[in-house]
Amino acid sequence: MPLNDFWSKTSGFCGGFIMNEILFFFFLSLFGTDLLVHIENFICKQPSHDFDIHGITCLLEKGRIFDLNRQPTCVNVFHLIYFPKIIRIRSSKSHCDDSSSLRAFRRSLLSLLSALSVSAYYLIKQPILSEFPYIYLQQSRWYYIGRLYRNKRVFHGRELIVITGATSGIGLALANELASRNCHLVLGCRNLTNGILVRKKLEQQVGPANIVDIFELDLSSLKSVVGFVDSVNSLRKPIYALVNNAGIFYAEPGLTIDGIEQTFQVNYLSHYLLTILLLPKLKLYPGNSRVVTVSSKAHQDVERFPDLELHREFDDSPSNRFRSYQYSKFSVVTFSQKLSSILANSNVTVHCVDPGNVETDIYRSFPPLSNKLLFYLQKPIRLLLVKTPREGAQGLLYAIISPETPRFYITKHYSNSEEQQEVNPRIYNPILGDTLWKLSRQLCRDHLLELI
Repeated sequence: MPLNDFWSKTSGFCGGFIMNEILFFFFLSLFGTDLLVHIENFICKQPSHDFDIHGITCLLEKGRIFDLNRQPTCVNVFHLIYFPKIIRIRSSKSHCDDSSSLRAFRRSLLSLLSALSVSAYYLIKQPILSEFPYIYLQQSRWYYIGRLYRNKRVFHGRELIVITGATSGIGLALANELASRNCHLVLGCRNLTNGILVRKKLEQQVGPANIVDIFELDLSSLKSVVGFVDSVNSLRKPIYALVNNAGIFYAEPGLTIDGIEQTFQVNYLSHYLLTILLLPKLKLYPGNSRVVTVSSKAHQDVERFPDLELHREFDDSPSNRFRSYQYSKFSVVTFSQKLSSILANSNVTVHCVDPGNVETDIYRSFPPLSNKLLFYLQKPIRLLLVKTPREGAQGLLYAIISPETPRFYITKHYSNSEEQQEVNPRIYNPILGDTLWKLSRQLCRDHLLELI
């Protein structure tokens, strides 16, 4: 579309478009993304250019456009990018009086229109986007949300995959993604009742032929971790992938039954013990097996290590709760890097996945999101900037089923960005790695009998 044509058409309906967006966000905050929406856009007609967009119908499903009667207008484009699920949008032409108030409103949007025109000019100049300009706008959502991992791999040997924290959030979404791929799932659950409900749902989704075992796992108890490992070993199968997913955020400071600060133990130490104890089973897998651990960008801000204050009950304050979470994730990434170097010549590869901002129950203790009123007021923003559990699980899915060996630290499965820009450079310090390794073995000494 020529630039001047784009400008004339945009200026004709931008006022109505902005008002529609206000109503759009209002209804969106009430009904959520599952609503099938029909939106009638009333476009103001100017005498110099009759802009007829009657009859445009488009269907958005999982980020792809189907059944497009004609090229979509900007109204359609902006509505489409707000929805990650299925939306049907109908646009129609209407007439409105060009009142003085509306003219004043249009004049106030002059700077916005200028910015849109410059963006459109840049967009049109890109060969890959010239046919479908709306893809450029969708890219802005992909930047924050990411894309689904389109891999249809199905396992043929009932490979054993162990997942912690699989009754909700990312873990549950990952279990749903893997259930139809002919693998043997072992889900570590703190609440067995919830685990049984998850297994029933997976059986309904895939069928009774799906193999899902539910074992109790309380990461606030090292003894429970050992019991879970015994249950997994009783299956007498090698492990293809271990997914250390469970975790807590902004938790009230307190000691576990083992006398260790709970955020440090649940997020890191118990997963350290679990990984070390299951490592023999990972080595027995005939092909390449994988250890995949959920990380967080929060680990980048840690400068002091070790911080023994965060190994025991600390003073309760918002900053200390954040520090505790950051420290636990730094420990996760540092341990993973150390383990990766130890296993460099083995069949086991180690990976960390940063899922980004995902809307899960991990924020249940975080005041801005645990408050129901604030939660719903933020909903329009979260729809653009925060991932659903399924979207958050895509990096983990990539790390598990990718035919090629993934890199160590994964933020976006479709990106080749430099790993050094995504991790805290201190994790590569061998002295810190050795210090954490010795400290972890000391804390778990009652449950570790020999070196790997």
